[in-house]
Amino acid sequence: MEGVEAEGAPARYRLLVFAPDIAELVTVAGGWLFDRAMAGWDVTGLVAEGSDVRPLRILGVGTAILESVLSMDTPANLPSAISIAGHHYSSDPRIRELIRRIADGGAAELTVWGEACPADLKAILLPVCYEPTSAARVFKKHALVAAGCFDRTVDGNESFRCGVTALKRIDSTEYLIAVQPQTDETP
Repeated sequence: MEGVEAEGAPARYRLLVFAPDIAELVTVAGGWLFDRAMAGWDVTGLVAEGSDVRPLRILGVGTAILESVLSMDTPANLPSAISIAGHHYSSDPRIRELIRRIADGGAAELTVWGEACPADLKAILLPVCYEPTSAARVFKKHALVAAGCFDRTVDGNESFRCGVTALKRIDSTEYLIAVQPQTDETP
């Protein structure tokens, strides 16, 4: 997650992806991640320690250890966007708290994939159908093979829910995530 920007160089958009299950991430959003990386985004996957990160590297995604990031107060380089599987958001309060801290620092976009999207997020995030580029589909297939998913096909589209977030403090301990849905079809 740490990087040095050349003096005078424009800052890159940063996408932070919670990726405890790399095979799931590549299956659901590998094409989108590749296209974001190729568009110049700094994409970082937060993975479990000891994970085989080759599938993410194939997609142009850097990595950081999830547990070390969860223990930080707030990541040094705040992302412009956050992406997570709905069931990971629901199951780990530390992840929810980190997302709240990041959003409090200005993260603008939230993307959630999977059928287990929490009801509170499902109500405020728009469904998005993303069509990866031809190159993204090729790299996604190679990443799936590296993840041991030999039998998975690379479908033309990837589906998730997305919106622009604004985090507002309700009181000293409660937060409300308000989302302004995006109007374009590409997250």
